[in-house]
Amino acid sequence: SDGELNTLAIWFTVVKLLYLKGLLQFIPPLTALIEPVRVHQRLHLTLVRNEHAYYTLISQLMEYFDDLRFLRPRLTPNESLYVFGDSHSLPLAWKSFKLQGKDREIRPVLATGVKAWHLRKESNFYPKYAFFQGAESIPNNSQVLFIFCEIDCREALAKAVEEAKDKY
Repeated sequence: SDGELNTLAIWFTVVKLLYLKGLLQFIPPLTALIEPVRVHQRLHLTLVRNEHAYYTLISQLMEYFDDLRFLRPRLTPNESLYVFGDSHSLPLAWKSFKLQGKDREIRPVLATGVKAWHLRKESNFYPKYAFFQGAESIPNNSQVLFIFCEIDCREALAKAVEEAKDKY
């Protein structure tokens, strides 16, 4: 029913928010409750398909974290490398590494569905606002890796291939 789908969407979103905030230790107990209800459902064909896609991605990413009891954001925001983008930014999140001899941690900043077209001055579509909200959430003078416009490339590539078929 619509009510059941909306309830699932809320829980999917809770999992996404926990992941974005680095509160990974709370995700496995939730997925243990969600999975029996979710499995074998055709949720990709429903109005909650986007929430379901993020949930599924995060559930799969959680398999790569070892001991969640000790995993939480360890470094201050200024010691982090921010990865700002759509869902493609999530696999990089919460990894630690050294950069120029300093410990760094990757923190995700999510802005879903942003295309270059949305960022033009006259645009009024929600991804533009998500982009600017995400940008404002990053502390000043932070190091940021931007991962945007894959959608633009994918759509342009598909169009170019389709047009090329007619020429050859």
